[in-house]
Amino acid sequence: MSKIKRGRVIAVWLMIALIFGVILIVGRSLMPAKVVATLENYEPWETQVVEAFSQLPMQEGGRIKLFESWANQQMLSFSGKRKSKVSNGEGEEITVRPTEWMLDIHFRPELAKQFPSFRVENAEVLEMVGLDHKKARDYYSYNELEAKLDRISELKKELEELQKNPEIELNTVQKQALALSGNLAWFESYLSYFDFAKLRADNEKSGLAWSSIILTAPKIRAAINQRAPNAPLGREELLIGRLVQEASNAARYGWPVMPPTQEGQEAWETAGARLWEVFTTGKNDLVQTSKIFNQLEEIYLHRDASGEKLVPLIKAYHDTLNKEQTVAAKASNLSAEKSYLKGQWFYRALGYCFIPGTLLVVLSWLSPATRWSRVLNLVTWGLSGIGLILCVTGIILRMVITERPPVGNLFETIPFITAAIVLIALLMELMTRRGLAIGLAPIAGFAGLVLARLYELEEGGDSLEPLRAVLASNFWLTYHVLTITLGYAAGILAGFIGIAYLGNRHLGIAEDDPKILRSLTRMNYGVICFTLLLSLIGTILGGIWANDSWGRFWGWDPKENGALMIVLWNLIILHSRIGGAIKEWGFHMLSVAGMAVVVFSWWHVNMLGTGLHSYGFTEGAHIIWFFYGLIGLVLLLSSYAKMLEKK
Repeated sequence: MSKIKRGRVIAVWLMIALIFGVILIVGRSLMPAKVVATLENYEPWETQVVEAFSQLPMQEGGRIKLFESWANQQMLSFSGKRKSKVSNGEGEEITVRPTEWMLDIHFRPELAKQFPSFRVENAEVLEMVGLDHKKARDYYSYNELEAKLDRISELKKELEELQKNPEIELNTVQKQALALSGNLAWFESYLSYFDFAKLRADNEKSGLAWSSIILTAPKIRAAINQRAPNAPLGREELLIGRLVQEASNAARYGWPVMPPTQEGQEAWETAGARLWEVFTTGKNDLVQTSKIFNQLEEIYLHRDASGEKLVPLIKAYHDTLNKEQTVAAKASNLSAEKSYLKGQWFYRALGYCFIPGTLLVVLSWLSPATRWSRVLNLVTWGLSGIGLILCVTGIILRMVITERPPVGNLFETIPFITAAIVLIALLMELMTRRGLAIGLAPIAGFAGLVLARLYELEEGGDSLEPLRAVLASNFWLTYHVLTITLGYAAGILAGFIGIAYLGNRHLGIAEDDPKILRSLTRMNYGVICFTLLLSLIGTILGGIWANDSWGRFWGWDPKENGALMIVLWNLIILHSRIGGAIKEWGFHMLSVAGMAVVVFSWWHVNMLGTGLHSYGFTEGAHIIWFFYGLIGLVLLLSSYAKMLEKK
């Protein structure tokens, strides 16, 4: 076997090992263990009922969103996945998605308690509360954890006290225990949410219900206020007060079902919060509030009815919400959110385009410049192009939903940078037509969207959340943030090209065509110039924005320092190359190291917990150190290979 062929085989196996290494490391997060809960006589919700509930508007986290989006977020936070399997005891497996899961919790609480809703990442968490664990990572139902709720509550208080000390940082196990206790508390609030509707269910003949009692709230308040000063409350008054308190407490947290009914009010409220306000302040529209309570009670009473009876009740509530001015104004946003949720654009781009594209690229390395290789490159080009279109579609839909430029938080930088790298790689291939840049497109798409998926699972929050006040400027988000983010994309692409050069050179792949190495150098030189230009302009624009927002151009903030590091590093590379201090090998080595500098500025500074850019902090340091280790290994192996060349 010739050196060239041997080098190609080594490159293929190294890439395959890397791909499967990534899958093994992150696979358990991307593909959670299959757990099939056996719930005898489990009846799936009718499709039309699920569809009607999923499209209900609500406000949570400062924005109008769909019920489906909220359920997605909650299920992801609780269990780290967006669907589960249930066996009905007869061998039939039923897929339970977020909306069905949330409906079970609200309307079939006893059934929901048996569902394995809670993902426990570490067996030590269970040992802390005194429970036997199944294995290191598994899923548990509320019923399985119920016996230790008191201990979990005590542990939560202890950990919250520790958090108050700025000198103490909770370890991973403590953070997971705190998250579990928080999820259990939210789960309990969801289970009891529709307790207010039970009053009508228990008194169907008499018609006694909170929807009718609400209309008498002014008389009840007047009777209480008219009593003699310091006179004790009567038996009836105490009973009413107790009932109001119990009903409002049961539904105080969870699903915000009540839109504003008074001028100046913006936030939606839970049923419990509205009920308490009605009987304590009297500032709400009682007729509108009574109408919504009546509709919710009707839905609860017919929760086990057929879709033909239940769907019209859900739609009646939906129509009431649609008349609310804020919901009407967000109709196009909600339509875009429906398309975004149904399309799963980034996930499809990863699974259908970039993963198979990466595998095809690797196979094409075995026989470059052949008909087989050209066919594979053509298919890869098509897959990468389709993947890019899917990514861009997802980004555009997010822009419509949030009414802002495409990058407003840390998550949004990932698909944007991924799409930018893929686009630049495809354009470079169009200009060079040497089959070099096309290989970078699917690999970058694969790496970027895997990171996006991991981030979603790690954070478990709403990635479409409204902007923080410091970022609420579409002008600066468009010019500063997009410019600096494109600079990140170019810097990462330069690192990829550098790795391609080093691999081709040290494995002897390009010995039969020296033009390959020169082409890679020319490509990388242009990309690094592009990185410097965008990073410099983006940094200056950021300083102007900082001066406008904070009254100073530069404050040595970690994010500012990171941007400056990128500019200085690329200046070092270009000056060293122009001055002859480094040749092609050194040029690409520095570009690979520069990718680590870019990732530090883009991602790692958000984990430092300091600075005015204190938005978007995230966990996941293990991923960062894995990346740094990979870059270090590339540089070490290349240096060793260079030493062998000299010998």
